[in-house]
Amino acid sequence: MTIIKKRNSGDELDHTYVDQDVTSGATPIFGSPTTGSQVAIKDYVDHAIGTILDYQFNNTASNIDQESETTYKMTTLIEAGEETISRATITAAADQLLFVFATESGEPGGLDLVLGTYNAHVHLAISGGGARTVDTYWTLSSIDDDGTNEVLLMTSETEPAVSGSETAYDIHAVLAADVEVATASRFLFKFYGSGNSGNDATMAFHVEGLTGTHLAIKAPSEIFNTIYARTDGNSPTQLPVAGGGTGAANAGDAAEALGVGATDTPTFAGVNLGDENLNTYNEGTWTPTITLVGGAGNTVPVFTTNDAEFTQIGNKVFFSLYFTGDGGDEGAGTGVVNIALPVTASGSSNILPYTSYFLCQGLDEVLGGTYIGPLATTMSLRYLAANTHVGGTITGAEFANVGRVIRITGFYLV
Repeated sequence: MTIIKKRNSGDELDHTYVDQDVTSGATPIFGSPTTGSQVAIKDYVDHAIGTILDYQFNNTASNIDQESETTYKMTTLIEAGEETISRATITAAADQLLFVFATESGEPGGLDLVLGTYNAHVHLAISGGGARTVDTYWTLSSIDDDGTNEVLLMTSETEPAVSGSETAYDIHAVLAADVEVATASRFLFKFYGSGNSGNDATMAFHVEGLTGTHLAIKAPSEIFNTIYARTDGNSPTQLPVAGGGTGAANAGDAAEALGVGATDTPTFAGVNLGDENLNTYNEGTWTPTITLVGGAGNTVPVFTTNDAEFTQIGNKVFFSLYFTGDGGDEGAGTGVVNIALPVTASGSSNILPYTSYFLCQGLDEVLGGTYIGPLATTMSLRYLAANTHVGGTITGAEFANVGRVIRITGFYLV
């Protein structure tokens, strides 16, 4: 197997290709961006996928001071007008502290640094008769909120011989390993210069406006926790739960918090599916009572077993019931058998819903149905005689047998 890589030549990417054999166990070599133009390409990609956090250099004084230089703000906002911060009397001494910037209180808020290349984009100018050139570099540290306990995080490469009128520079640092930054810490950016031969120089550091001078921080994937649900197992401390929920440490706990866990019975104010509002859901068991309506000489049959269950979804109720066994009085009389419903029927029902049942005694194993009228609270039993089209109502007398049984399953509107 052969793979191809582009070879870098100076600051340009040429089109010289080199084969690398990885079938023999050799490790292929891949170059990392080291020059300005190469890193610019990488920076573009990082920005495009949203993993770079820019801190803009600002000429407003911070609420903390470091050493002898005024500390200025480093913010995530870009001010409209371009400004400059000047540092006079740059001598031939090495490592002179020229400019200092700090993030505001609460920034970055515990944002950890990930390994990789970090970029400071600066606009610098040198002035003064016969002014010396200045070699520059920067450092990034963490500090406590009050400016104490400085901890060095990284030191950049050196940009040699800065001179002349305003010029843009990209000065990079490499962080070799991830670094945890305490939640209460702030970032402290220090810009240093070492003078070369010549007269003392004045350096202008341009900020804000169209200069876009900033420090680009490689943001870890945790910055996406507030807008995306993670699937890599690195859950944030709390998953937000809409509607005032308490949140949870993982998806399973979040489900429990919402009432949809393994041991929960969720209730819903409404489920909207397009134009249909399924605003009612109910389920359970009920004990339907039997009555005999009309007729004469009525005795209500008593059953040993009286099981019934139902499910209501929206405006429809599905039910099933089973009566069996000689639990007491046997049925008698001409009154029509009525059985209580679990939910009152619709005012516009007046229908014979799909139901079926079997009866023993008199009308042995007869296919029948029920009638449920508008706003009814009971259903009356009907039958269709075997091998005929003649039907009628079921009366108490049909249950004058110890082997009496009623089985019904069906649905109706509410």
